[in-house]
Amino acid sequence: MCFGGHARAEAVFLPYLDGVPLHEQFTLDADSVIQFDKPQGQIVEFAIWCERDCPSPEAVEQAYEKSLVGQGWKKNETGTFQNGSMTLSLSINSDIMDAKPIIVTFHMESR
Repeated sequence: MCFGGHARAEAVFLPYLDGVPLHEQFTLDADSVIQFDKPQGQIVEFAIWCERDCPSPEAVEQAYEKSLVGQGWKKNETGTFQNGSMTLSLSINSDIMDAKPIIVTFHMESR
């Protein structure tokens, strides 16, 4: 996934989202990864962040929407994504003044 500039030499993918690439300007916050298994399914949450030369929040949202849909996720009317029994929501936070840093939180639940 490239918003401009140079792509990584080797693709890096988001955890728990097979085939969805981590943008080269973003870093996975390894300390943010949370996974719970419960009788009804699983809950997973993690965050990625960009601190320098960040794309706009809109560009990030559009790129991940395109990538998720390409991997079989369907966006519903509430803005969340569905793939089988999995539901995924994205939360994109940024400083309104200069759009840095950008933090994207992924929250998935299976039922």
